[in-house]
Amino acid sequence: MHVQGVSMAEETAEVDVELTVRELERLARHGDLVPLPANIIGALRCPSCSGRLRLVGERASCEEGCGRSWPMAGPVPILLEEAAG
Repeated sequence: MHVQGVSMAEETAEVDVELTVRELERLARHGDLVPLPANIIGALRCPSCSGRLRLVGERASCEEGCGRSWPMAGPVPILLEEAAG
């Protein structure tokens, strides 16, 4: 097969954040998600400004810079721009 033209994937791709969060929460309830190791948590950065993130309760919050936060599904932060609050 030969495809001609320019890819529009970046302009047309969509992420269903609600579905993603629901599925991760379901996995967390069943114990299928494991907490991130401390070295990984320490390496997490804000997708918006690259500031350090702090995981507290059900949110991952930017400690520096923009102050934005993201939901967590069990022990996993959902660091998608569409999920930011």
